[in-house]
Amino acid sequence: MIIIVARSRAGFGVLLGSDLVEEFDEVDVARACAARLCEEARARGESFSWVDVSQASAPLAMGRKP
Repeated sequence: MIIIVARSRAGFGVLLGSDLVEEFDEVDVARACAARLCEEARARGESFSWVDVSQASAPLAMGRKP
């Protein structure tokens, strides 16, 4: 499982793989959400990676269809 914090059109998004979990106005709140997902994965004994690309200059296209 990979957990990603990225810039989005609405602010900052948290993705679980390619699925958008939630969007936030503040990057610190998005990072806290990602940390919670990491703790939940750890509690289930799942392996995971956490990537923070929130400082990228352009928003990523995240799980939203037009």
